[in-house]
This record gives sequence, structure tokens and C-alpha cells, in this order.
Amino acid sequence: MIVTYTDRGFEIVLQRHHGRLAAAILNQLKWLEADPFKLDVLFATGIHDDTYNEFEVEGIINRFKGPKDFKMESFNLQRCEALLKKGLTRSLYVALLLSFHIQFLYATESDESAQYCKSLQPLQHKWMAELGIDRNTVQAHYAILQWCDALSLILCQDQIPPEGRKLEVSQGPEARSYYVFDKSGSILSVDPWPFTDNEFELTLEYRILPRLEYQNDAVFKESLWESTVHFRKINFAKI
Repeated sequence: MIVTYTDRGFEIVLQRHHGRLAAAILNQLKWLEADPFKLDVLFATGIHDDTYNEFEVEGIINRFKGPKDFKMESFNLQRCEALLKKGLTRSLYVALLLSFHIQFLYATESDESAQYCKSLQPLQHKWMAELGIDRNTVQAHYAILQWCDALSLILCQDQIPPEGRKLEVSQGPEARSYYVFDKSGSILSVDPWPFTDNEFELTLEYRILPRLEYQNDAVFKESLWESTVHFRKINFAKI
């Protein structure tokens, strides 16, 4: 769950919707044109947070009785295992990319998470051998997933700087930095431009919860369920 405090209350973007937005960004990229693994990278990007369901997860409010932002979450072995299994039901390559994502997130968080991430390495070697691809190929594809994840999070948290100042998104598959910025007050751009079309539109869904405190998880989930869904149009155009 992505939580941003505003003057109207908590702005909430659901975790799986963030994944969908990341996939929508990837679908606009020119990096994967004619790539045989494009669909796998797209699926992995779209479901990289699918083990988190705000209406089912426990411990969704913090010690101050407010909604718990995704940055407050820590390594969870069961969720990581569930994510890999979910990936395997899509394709072997989807699971492989998700294993790279788990390592990106948790390789250095704790001794437990580091040990788990290290335990994934033999499995990754096995899967790459079965797929007949090398690690460089997987790393390039994962860099695209991670780039889309990063841009989606920037948009979900409304972190675009004012006055046209540029914010680094992440490095793309060629290890080159890309920057997002407000082009004209209502249109965003990325420099250098990595997309197929010269302009496109994305839609972000969010909810506003005006209350600052919730007695328990059940009360918060009920408020979240009953909240109105708002839609924000996000327009991009080439410089």
C-alpha cells in the first residue's frame, strides 16, 4: 500500500494497482520491441507485488493507528515464496525475473533475508540453463522491470519536482540514467525519451481516507473498501 499524506487526508494507492501501472509504463517502452521475452517481462512487472492484498493482509496499520506505507514493510519469507510460486504459474522466466526482484529488495536487509536471497542462486542457475539464456540477458530484462517499478512509484507518490526540475528514475537496461520532469504544468516527460510513441496517457487510481486514526485492521479495511476510487490522468510527451 502506497500512502501519501495530503491536506485531504491519506491518499492511498493499492499495491497491485501500482504493479499494473508499472506494466502500463513498460507497454509503452521501445526497449522490448521484437523481444521474444516481452510478454514475460510484462507479466513479471505487473505481478511483482501481487502477494500483497490490502483487504487480506494483517498488520496493515502502524503503531500510530494510521495506514502502513509500503516502505514500512520488511522481509516476509512466506510472501517471497508465494510470489515465486505465482510467477511459476505464469512462466519459468516470470519466476526467474521475480527472483531477481526479491534479491534486489532484500539481499542486504537482514541476515535472514540475505540467507534466503543467497539460497535463490542455485535455482536461478538451474532456471537459466533450462531457458537457455545467460545472466546478462536476465539482468537487462530485470533492469527494465525495475525501471518501470521506480517510475510507477514516483507517480503513485506524486514525487515529480516543481518548476521543471528533473528527478532520476533509475538506470535503464543499457546502464544509462533517465530523468522524469514536469514539462508544462500538466504534461510530464522523460529524458532521454525511451518510449515508442511521442505522447501517451496513463491512468492512476487512488483513494482518499480523511481519518487519521483507525482502531484496528478491520476498521481500516472497511474504510478502504467503502472509499471512493478517484482517477488521475497522467500525460507524457516527448520534449
